[in-house]
Amino acid sequence: MGGLRPRTVASVRSLTLAGVEIRDIPAVFGDEDNSAFNVGHAGGNIGMPVLSRFEVTTDYARNRILLKPRPEALAAPFVKDRAGALARFADGVFTIAMVAPGSPAEAAGLKTGQVITAVNGRPAAELGVAGLTPLRTAAAGQTLALTLQGGETVTLTLRDYY
Repeated sequence: MGGLRPRTVASVRSLTLAGVEIRDIPAVFGDEDNSAFNVGHAGGNIGMPVLSRFEVTTDYARNRILLKPRPEALAAPFVKDRAGALARFADGVFTIAMVAPGSPAEAAGLKTGQVITAVNGRPAAELGVAGLTPLRTAAAGQTLALTLQGGETVTLTLRDYY
């Protein structure tokens, strides 16, 4: 709701919650705009990915939340964008809506408004948003071959940029 908004993203180096240290947490910081990312009393949002690493029990009678660590979830890395371009999907293509400063997308020369017709040889219409997300969040060092409208191919190398 409300469309795309520029946000500052960063990684929280360390957080201790329920006696467990969690590291390298993607975080979103927003402007005072009454969005879910900034409600006037929070500096940033680390969101549900942190809580998903615990069994969560809500004890309404005692006004508390109980967290039991899930070891397998605590060991998993956080899903993190490593491309740095947000795109809208419509009419079988991706249109770049935002390129993050300092990102691999910026380094590859991508610009807002460019149209991507295929990724790694797969048509955008076949990929859809569900197919693009795992490509954008793949391991650092992997490359994406983006075919732009007009036939030009741009290589984007994924990396941690925040």
